[in-house]
Amino acid sequence: MKLNSFLPLTIPNYQQYIDSEILEQILLKCYRNFSFSTLPYFMYGYNSKESIVYTNTGNCIALAYGIKKYLQSKNITSYLIPCTVPQKYKRVHYLDISHVALAIPKNKYEIMIVDPAFYFKTPIILFLNKPKNKSSQMIISSNIYNHTHENILTKLNKTKEKIVYNQYQTIHKNTFFCECCYDTDINDIWFYYLTEIKNPDQAITNYYLQIAKPFISTTMIDPNGLCRMGVYIKFHCDDYVEISINNQPYFTGNPELFTFEQLQYLKLKMGKFYDSNLRYFFSRKKQMFNEFDFIN
Repeated sequence: MKLNSFLPLTIPNYQQYIDSEILEQILLKCYRNFSFSTLPYFMYGYNSKESIVYTNTGNCIALAYGIKKYLQSKNITSYLIPCTVPQKYKRVHYLDISHVALAIPKNKYEIMIVDPAFYFKTPIILFLNKPKNKSSQMIISSNIYNHTHENILTKLNKTKEKIVYNQYQTIHKNTFFCECCYDTDINDIWFYYLTEIKNPDQAITNYYLQIAKPFISTTMIDPNGLCRMGVYIKFHCDDYVEISINNQPYFTGNPELFTFEQLQYLKLKMGKFYDSNLRYFFSRKKQMFNEFDFIN
């Protein structure tokens, strides 16, 4: 994992014209136009930048790139940052740092974090010049699986020593980080490190895709501003696929038994996220791409 510090910002009077309300609107735009998926990696061997550009889908890295690209078009600088994940989302063989989010400096001391893969409704706002005990905050995220809001408790901290997670991943001493937990389980803690990750696909996607299944989960925004699940498709193995629509089971079993009529309805519900090549994977005329070596 290659890291590059962007703090402290050395430009005198550094200021970007971005605020929480603007980022909330950008997150809504993200959830309407992007979807979390591993399909483009398996189907085409795309990296995360290619995935978000060509399919509007991808993993946490791709979603962060999508927002970063939009911010760049508005002359706003942002940085992909490495993160851990809550225990409830960890799987066997996950690396300690298996996740990426996006940090947006407003000025030298105010940093905002958005995490589209965790469906943040509001950004985390960190003030690096405030004492740790005065930097706590609660933000809101959406649980797309049960259609509820969740509260995330956050606070600023700083590493006192170098953290060596494993032979691939080390966090430097004196790195600011945001410590988070859900208010329903304050012991399940994860971290957002305020340092740029320069090779996210090499450091994270290569490992993640060895244990992840090909899947996509599309999202939509309800009238209350809650992000919720649209279509979920997961290929558990060559002869077993699971599909739900609006959190209701639609099909489970051998994809070869998926009818043309069912495929047409799925196409309708997926809208712009439907990939015409999916029909070949349902008929098993093609196998999912399964070799990954992203070097940057």
